[in-house]
Amino acid sequence: MKPNFLSSALLFLGLSTALLSCNKDDVTLNNGSNMFNVKTLFEGLKSPAQTFNVPVGQPYEINAAGGTRIVFKSNTFRDALGNVINSGTVKVELTEILKPADMIANRVYTTTLGHQILRSGGAVNLKATLDGNPVFATGGYDLKFKQDAESDNPMALFTRITSADS
Repeated sequence: MKPNFLSSALLFLGLSTALLSCNKDDVTLNNGSNMFNVKTLFEGLKSPAQTFNVPVGQPYEINAAGGTRIVFKSNTFRDALGNVINSGTVKVELTEILKPADMIANRVYTTTLGHQILRSGGAVNLKATLDGNPVFATGGYDLKFKQDAESDNPMALFTRITSADS
């Protein structure tokens, strides 16, 4: 019975390592009789996005369910050409990824572009659009996280470019 347990444990460890270390957008595993699509599996585990309608041209604050608070300044949003957007309503979709389990489920990896591991207290994904077109928050905002416990380690904002962004 021990060899079966050991074999199963090694198989599970190997599969887990392969799934979590893979940085491709999609992987299909085939064990001979069943096909398993990794991207489809993770889609069902993702944290839901919260949607906010942010009036442009004035300061505005949003407070998300997990404690993330973002204060947008009047000149926060820019269009694809870099022009400041002064009017309209920007649709902001915010996904809070605050615990290690959320990071795994959302396939968020805290590494730099040089593949150095970051120590993370959480992450947020922010997607902003105006009339269906992407707009960009260019530093004219304050971002605060609610953390589980106090920390003496200062946190800094790390901007990550995802494959969907590039």
